[in-house]
Amino acid sequence: MVLADDHPGMVEEIRLLLAPEFDVVGSASEGQALLSLAAQLRPGAVVADIHMPRLDGMEAGRRML
Repeated sequence: MVLADDHPGMVEEIRLLLAPEFDVVGSASEGQALLSLAAQLRPGAVVADIHMPRLDGMEAGRRML
């Protein structure tokens, strides 16, 4: 799983909540970085904030599909 949020504290909170069940393999702080990371790691799931700089989570999701 890859996490994406422009607030580092939120990424860590989500990571802690999901840790027992999911292996978080990476995180990004904005949409363009999320696209690059997802292409590189090919995660089974992505959890992304819909409000991020440069490219929001919704558009990043569309582009990943």
